[in-house]
Parts: sequence; C-alpha cells; structure tokens
Amino acid sequence: MTKVVKIMTIFLFCFLVLAQEQSQINNLQEAINQRQIELLKRKAEIEQIEIDLGTDRLELDAKILARDKLSSELAKLQAEQKILEAEVKRLTASIDNRDLEINVLESQFEKLREQVRNLLRQLYRANGNRFSQAFSEVLSLHDIQVKNYYLKLLSERDLNLINRLEEQTNTLVETQSLQRAHLNEAKQKSDELAQNQILLAEKKEELDNIIAGLESSREGRLALRAAKLKDEARIEENIARAQTDIAELKRQLEEKKRQATRAQTDKDKRENAQAINKLESQIAARQKELPELKSSYIYPIENPALTSEYGSNGFYGLALAAVRGGAPVYAAQAGVVQDVINMGANDGYMVTILHADGITTAYLNLQNPTQVKIGNTVSQKQLLGYLGGGSLTKSNILKFFTYNAGNPVDPSKILGF
Repeated sequence: MTKVVKIMTIFLFCFLVLAQEQSQINNLQEAINQRQIELLKRKAEIEQIEIDLGTDRLELDAKILARDKLSSELAKLQAEQKILEAEVKRLTASIDNRDLEINVLESQFEKLREQVRNLLRQLYRANGNRFSQAFSEVLSLHDIQVKNYYLKLLSERDLNLINRLEEQTNTLVETQSLQRAHLNEAKQKSDELAQNQILLAEKKEELDNIIAGLESSREGRLALRAAKLKDEARIEENIARAQTDIAELKRQLEEKKRQATRAQTDKDKRENAQAINKLESQIAARQKELPELKSSYIYPIENPALTSEYGSNGFYGLALAAVRGGAPVYAAQAGVVQDVINMGANDGYMVTILHADGITTAYLNLQNPTQVKIGNTVSQKQLLGYLGGGSLTKSNILKFFTYNAGNPVDPSKILGF
C-alpha cells in the first residue's frame, strides 16, 4: 500500500509539474500571439494613414523631415550650450581663485618693496658717497638690474632680498598675464553662450511653429500619428534586438573564425584576429553573471507620476513624469547593461538592462553622456543618467519599458502601479 501511495504521489507531482510547464508555455504563446496582433494592428494603422493622406503625404512627410532636422539641430545646440556653460563656470572659478592669488602676491610684493626701500635708506646713511647716492635714487627693479656694479656694495643677505623681490615681481607679472588671458577667454565663451542661447530660442520657436502647423489640420495630425507609431516601432525593435544580440554576435564570431582559417595574407590574419577579439569581448560583456535579485523592482525615478499607461495609443511602455527636468534615472533592479544607444534627437539615449529573472528594462530620453556602458554590472538604484536627452520629449519624462523573451510586458505590474 505504501509503495502504491509513493508511486501515485510521484505520478501526481510529475503531472502537476507538466501541467505548470504547459500553462507557462500556453501563457507565453498567448503573449506572443497577442504581440503579433498588436504589431499587425500598428502596421495596419500606419498603412491606413498613408492611404488617407493620399497626395498630401509627400508634402507632410517633408514637414516631418523638417521637424526632425530642426530637432537634431536643437539637440546639437543644447549639447554645445552645456559645454559652454561648463567652460564659463570653470573659467569663472579659475578667475576668482586667481584674484585671491594675485591679492596675496601683491601683499607679499609690497612687503618686499618696503624692505628694499629700508635697505636703500640704510645704505645711503652708511655710505654717503656718490655710489650709494646713485643706488639710493633707484626708482625701479630695472634700474637695480642695470646697476649691477652697485650690487657689489650689498651684503649676501641684502642680495637675497633683491633676488626675492625680482622673483616675486616675475611671479606677479606672469599671474596677472594669465589672469588677463582667462578673462579674455571667459568673455569670448560668454559671448558664444549668449549667441547660442539666441540660436536655441530661434530653433525652438521654428520647431514649435512646424509642430503647431501640423497639429492644426487633420492631415497633419495623422502624419504626426504615423511618425509617432514608426518611432515607437523602432524603439521596440532596438529593445528586442538587445535581447537577441548575443545570438547574432555568436553567429558573427563563428563566421569570422571560419574566415580566419581561410586567411592567406598576414594582413587578413591580423584583421580577422582583431575582429574575433572584439566580438569575444562584446559577448563576454553581455554574458556576465547576472547579480541576484534581492528585492522587488523599484521606481526608476523618484516620486514618478504616470502620464501614459501601457498599451495606450500603441505605446507599449510607461511614460513617467519626474518632479523636474533633468532628474536622475536609476536602475529599477540589479543587472547587466546590454545596450546604450542613441535613438536620435527626438528621443535621446536609451539604456537597456538584463536582470536575473529574464526581464529586460529599458530607459529612454536620457542625456549624453549616460553614466553606464555596455557590459557594466549595475546595482539596484544605481545612477544610469539624467532625463532630457530628447528634443521632442519633455525633459522630465522617462519612457520606461519591460521586455521578456523579446516581447513587451506591462511595466506597471512589475513596478506596482
């Protein structure tokens, strides 16, 4: 009886395991099927919009291209602005520090000059002859230098004093010269910054006018909708690619190894060896051991407000608003960085991270430079970068995506919204 119970227990356990596995397979297949439906719906919507636009499509596409060009120019000017602001800040701090240094040097210089005056007066009183008379009438350091003959009248201690005065004078002159150069450079950078700000305002106004013009008509709104759907498809393709990159890199590695065996010249052998090393490094970076998950996922920005839900208007991520533009973005969970990619001026940089549970998180609208690179192992709440990388996305908005096995999953279920 006991033996029969054991067999039945084992059989029941195996049945439950198989049932659970089948349930997971069914759920995965259902998610894949649903994803295919969503992709087909998006493709169909884009095609329908293009049909509806008809002959207006070319003109509207040209306006969309003009919008994207302006967006790119605006992003470039914003990057230049940050560089100029940093330069002006650095030069201002340097000038302030050098002002203090010059004040100290001038104070020391005045003390040495007074000591030299006292020395000359003493020399005149002690040696009332025509040589000391001439020496006492010295008006400048240059006069002292050209009257080397009279320096012989001084003691070694007195000569040291004169030399110190000369050294102090040279240091002061060099420091003042450097300060003038930095003041000129700071003025030049400030002028460039002011000009850059004018250009930024002009480009921003021009961009706003193009978008307002498109939004003012039904056809324009349709064109913007199609462009948005295409951008979202491109973003999702890049996230999915980050999960399949290793397989592609391995395929490229095997191909390079085959080419290496056929290489004849030293140049070909050297180039193949370099390519193999690079591919092996890329694979190793992405295949690092994933850190253990020690807690649930956290918000990638502090105190986020949900501004767009998963699946709304064909957007399969979350749009989260930070309390301010340029806010820091953190890793929602520990993992290994799979990709850091510039998605263009409209959307800024995107970082994707693979986690031990098979989930990939993606963070979009980051500024350049990001704080992480491909292959970095990151801890939970590690800084990834700062918001505001995209010209068409508000500087306080994070677009956040979660993927599993190449398919998007609702991030709100992972974050607990």
